[in-house]
Amino acid sequence: MGDFERLLNVPVLLVGFGLPGENAHAPDEWISVANFEGGMRAMAALWDELAAR
Repeated sequence: MGDFERLLNVPVLLVGFGLPGENAHAPDEWISVANFEGGMRAMAALWDELAAR
């Protein structure tokens, strides 16, 4: 992510909503519906907060 910050000169935020047992980037990767929905709500709240500034 440092390359994006350096090249674009903007802050970068990387967020993840999966749990370690969900095998991110493995052939059997999965994410629970609850984490997926929670992630969507969190990102919507972030965009609302950023838009209010």
